[in-house]
Amino acid sequence: QLIKVWFRELPESVFGADRETGIVAPIVDGDFTTGAGCYEAMQGLPEPRRSTVRWLLELIGDVCRYESENRMTAQSMIIVFAPNLIVPRADLDPLSALQVNQHVVRFMELLFGHWNEVGGPATRITASTASPQVDPP
Repeated sequence: QLIKVWFRELPESVFGADRETGIVAPIVDGDFTTGAGCYEAMQGLPEPRRSTVRWLLELIGDVCRYESENRMTAQSMIIVFAPNLIVPRADLDPLSALQVNQHVVRFMELLFGHWNEVGGPATRITASTASPQVDPP
């Protein structure tokens, strides 16, 4: 709960418009269908946003390693955090704001899947088991 509040209280949302330039991160407006595309978009985020997303990916991986004890899957973690990564524009109607949140959830699911397979920690989280697989050195 505390981490969700921290994300919500950031001066700028992680995937929101840049305060100085007004440019919206491509995550909100992009049409991503692959984890690799999501990873490239994440790499284009300015610091400290990029590092914050990497930290969140690591946190999701760490929590999911103990899925058998805490019942938190990567998808569950992403659904919990996604609404706090973007603050929809004030002029959006509730349905449009929900669609923005769903877009961020999908983006994060693809990004985590890609990060978990190619760029994540030395242990990967598998969908079929909570036990981590150790990658060979």
